[in-house]
Amino acid sequence: MSYEPLLSVHRVLPDGGAGTFSSAEVRSLLEVAFLATCADDVLAEEEIVAFRELAEALARLGAEPRAVSHDTAGLVALQDEFAEALDDEGRPARLAALAKTLTRGVAREAAYKVALAVGMCDFSSSSAEGDFEEELLEALGFDADAADRLAAEVYDAIGGDEEEEEDEGDD
Repeated sequence: MSYEPLLSVHRVLPDGGAGTFSSAEVRSLLEVAFLATCADDVLAEEEIVAFRELAEALARLGAEPRAVSHDTAGLVALQDEFAEALDDEGRPARLAALAKTLTRGVAREAAYKVALAVGMCDFSSSSAEGDFEEELLEALGFDADAADRLAAEVYDAIGGDEEEEEDEGDD
């Protein structure tokens, strides 16, 4: 039995094809998603599914589609690498390192959108998640106006999930 997510987190990514993101950006975006799942110390099933879907979508948008494996074993290994780096360096250092990789506007914006969407996918919020989002904003160099604009884009992108469900019920 497969779990169907209530929110399609990958919908916050930009439209595009292969080459939208470099391989380094794809990896960094996945690490941002991982850090978002860790922010509240509770890993919900929705977050696991969202991470997998995000990895699949990013594989299609990456310069090298096979640069990041999105099968179960590959994702577990990647998450283990991210967890080890987080344990060794701490979240502020990881965010600073990710910001150095995410230099293009499209990648920076995608990072913040991914973090917000992953944080929302389990329909719970916490002060720890809010703290993470603030740290990410600072690392990426976004001000409050940019954060509000990007959050509105996230709500618009994933808000379509509810509309699709309502449309399907009309059939």
